[in-house]
Amino acid sequence: MKLTDITIGIISANREDMLLSLLRSLPGLKHRCKILLIENSGNMSASQEFEDALAFLEYVGFEVGCTWQKQGQTMFQLRQQLLERCPTRYMWMIDDDVALVGDPLDTFLQMQRGLPDAIISGNFGYLQGSKIDIRNTEGYDDWQIAATSISLAVGNIPRWFYDYSTLVIADTCVMDCGNVFLDVKRALEVRGFKVPKVLDKQEYTGEDVLMGARLASNYCCLFASNLKVYHFPKSKMRFKTKDPRWLLNSKVDLGISEEIKERLDAFYGSKFGD
Repeated sequence: MKLTDITIGIISANREDMLLSLLRSLPGLKHRCKILLIENSGNMSASQEFEDALAFLEYVGFEVGCTWQKQGQTMFQLRQQLLERCPTRYMWMIDDDVALVGDPLDTFLQMQRGLPDAIISGNFGYLQGSKIDIRNTEGYDDWQIAATSISLAVGNIPRWFYDYSTLVIADTCVMDCGNVFLDVKRALEVRGFKVPKVLDKQEYTGEDVLMGARLASNYCCLFASNLKVYHFPKSKMRFKTKDPRWLLNSKVDLGISEEIKERLDAFYGSKFGD
């Protein structure tokens, strides 16, 4: 995988302050690549600060594509557009409200030699990194901001930092779109983030759960302990439900294997008190 095969993909929805902070940090990355941004607030196109941030990214060597969308679209729809408009085979998808720890893009490029043969053989679905909340807005019982040295398991991978002296890679079926490297071609082959209209509701979350489950049902999906970002969450939940099992329990065929459904149900059950 070469640098020219990777696009940085960002969705932004009414987080202008955080988006500007993220964009201003990207010139600190060692490598220059394509950036694809979909902005959904309807405000940023008229912002001089925003125009300056994009212009500076172009000046230092990034190739930037930005699209403004009307408000009211769901995260399923916005993330699907990000996939469909991606000009490269692979995407590093990050959220607008994260702060990078080190240089995850360079880390990803450097660590490829240590990845399993699935990357080379074309059976790769996604590589998940950690995204840790700086505040426990979600109300998780096991939330912590400090790194942990416990053994990796599918039930605790994305939301913690792991205190290891060397890279640790583990199998996963849990995706968080706030910090994930994924194979765009494979994602589109399994329908991406598309769901029937009856399930595509503004007040529901779970698009990353759906995408991760679809890819894990068909391809090798991994977690890497040294790909890290901090997450600055909103002060309160935006969705009626934070429990994404409403997707897993749907009677509509969403392309998720029974094995992956069982693994995810056990994982989310432990997080929501079952």
